[in-house]
Amino acid sequence: MNEIQTKQHSEVFVVAQIVGYFGVKGFLKVFPLTHSPERLSKLATVKIGLTFDSACEQEIENIEFHHRTIIVKLKGIDDRTNAEQFIHNYIFIQKDELVKPPKGSWF
Repeated sequence: MNEIQTKQHSEVFVVAQIVGYFGVKGFLKVFPLTHSPERLSKLATVKIGLTFDSACEQEIENIEFHHRTIIVKLKGIDDRTNAEQFIHNYIFIQKDELVKPPKGSWF
């Protein structure tokens, strides 16, 4: 890995993992790996993959919060069969998309 790749990887964060599908219309069950899961509702696109290198950019169509699970609908993923390909993948964001920590705390 060269210096540019190392810098790119140090500026990427995993904020959630896709753990299953929800219903038959392409919705995904997402488990947050962050203290601020509401951050996802502010994003229009995310990178999804098993690793950042294999991740593809996906457009978020809708997000609903259900207790400790998040239900996400990706644009163009309209049935359960297409949704299944994302199970076990991670949702990555860039460093500049992080929520700033409250004063007196840090990540």
